[in-house]
Amino acid sequence: MADIVAGLAAGVLRPIVGREMPLAEAAAAHVAVLEPDAYGKIVLVP
Repeated sequence: MADIVAGLAAGVLRPIVGREMPLAEAAAAHVAVLEPDAYGKIVLVP
């Protein structure tokens, strides 16, 4: 975990965020991530 945090802090690791969704739509995010055209990560925001 420390290596991942260090990589993120150094900018070596750059996660691909496909989309952001409100936390209230967590169930829809689960469905969306399984779609064939899903790209990157889905980030839930408060």
